[in-house]
Amino acid sequence: MEWLGRTLVGFGCSALLGWMALAIYFDFSLLGPPGLRAWFAILVPVAAAVALWFVRPRRWALVGILGAFVVVLVAWLAIPPSNERDWQPDVATLAYADIDGDRVIVHNVRGAGGTR
Repeated sequence: MEWLGRTLVGFGCSALLGWMALAIYFDFSLLGPPGLRAWFAILVPVAAAVALWFVRPRRWALVGILGAFVVVLVAWLAIPPSNERDWQPDVATLAYADIDGDRVIVHNVRGAGGTR
């Protein structure tokens, strides 16, 4: 039963570390150019592996990984939404509506092929 618990904790840590690395690489533009973000994204799982190897008792390394996840999650949730990003051409224009009495015409609806 102990191996099952360790396996589940291992999968959970892997999922958290993977998400953190991808979030840092794709969403944290304040860290600089993509090359620098890639190094930070690689540093996260490497630092976790080093911590799991050297820190005893191992639960302190797991607490550190969970703490790092919370920090990255809070920072990720604090990223302000913006329409000033590099969008694909088919979704680069915001939708808007013309209201004429009880008739509404919505323009630039994705997948609509024009005005509906």
